[in-house]
Amino acid sequence: MITLNLFFKPILSLFYALILGIFIKEVNSFTPISRNAFSSVLAGDKLYFFGGNPNSISNQTFCLDVSQSFSSENPPWIETPSAVIPFASVFATVSFIESSSIIYLFGGFMYDPVTLVDSFQSFVHTFNTQTLKWDIPKTNGQIPTRRRNIEAVKDNFGKIYIFGAPIARNEYTATLLSNESKSNSTQPQTHSNSPNSPSKDLTSKKVAISVVSSIVATAFLIGIGALLYRWSKKRKDKTTLRISGNFGIENNE
Repeated sequence: MITLNLFFKPILSLFYALILGIFIKEVNSFTPISRNAFSSVLAGDKLYFFGGNPNSISNQTFCLDVSQSFSSENPPWIETPSAVIPFASVFATVSFIESSSIIYLFGGFMYDPVTLVDSFQSFVHTFNTQTLKWDIPKTNGQIPTRRRNIEAVKDNFGKIYIFGAPIARNEYTATLLSNESKSNSTQPQTHSNSPNSPSKDLTSKKVAISVVSSIVATAFLIGIGALLYRWSKKRKDKTTLRISGNFGIENNE
């Protein structure tokens, strides 16, 4: 009997370890449902995703660990159920401020996460990547009209520039959110231009180029198509650049 116990004990231990390992792997596995209208931003070594519309409008927050190389067949997704957005979010834009570990989320549509009733509001929200907590920063100035399909880019001086987004037919906007870390305030300023009258401000042109680069980079990374517009100062019209399915760019001039 003692001999049998000595023989079977290591085998049983190995068996239990295998079962436990399979169980843990099954519990920790997470694969997000495909969706559109979500927001994403790279914060450190994690690519965060917010909201979107998988089957219905979502308030989900999850991320992809990009600290190491990984197989596209088994990406290291990380679910963060404790960090859900306080509302269901679609078509918003996000920007990450490294110095404060804060992700700013703005725009899009905000819905009640339970009833999915539209709030018809669009406030700035912040997400702390260290504490995984959401907050509403203090703001001043006029709140910009809510909009969708917007893109954001930040500079090195604590400002987030938000471009695009039709708020009415043939009307597009450019918004500046000034982040002051000391007072934790956000100052929105909105400037509107028709499609055939692009801004002549040099800073805006530089930021607009950065926004286009950001869109292209996102498209290459997650394989989502997009329409980009290139302004022609001589002809005062626009050229459509389409990111095609094979990640090429077509010039439909």
